[in-house]
Amino acid sequence: MYDIASAGEDIADNPVYVTLNLCRVLAYLQDGLVLSKAQGGSWGLTHLPAGDHHLLQGALAAYAGGKCPVFTGLEGFAAQMLQRIRALI
Repeated sequence: MYDIASAGEDIADNPVYVTLNLCRVLAYLQDGLVLSKAQGGSWGLTHLPAGDHHLLQGALAAYAGGKCPVFTGLEGFAAQMLQRIRALI
């Protein structure tokens, strides 16, 4: 939880790490899973709304060594994920 406390501010500077990490935390709280960042992103593709998939796919591609895309909607994604996470605590 400490690692995501400032996710809303940090996501603009480190979108790949924060996006995948938020998925990992939600997967743990929701399903009891301990996942890698890549696994967290994949989990997000099956558990998060389709509107978030473009962000998750871009983060996964960049994490795998691909070119980092220009991300949009980062702050909204972080706020939405933090709200979901807080609801499970």
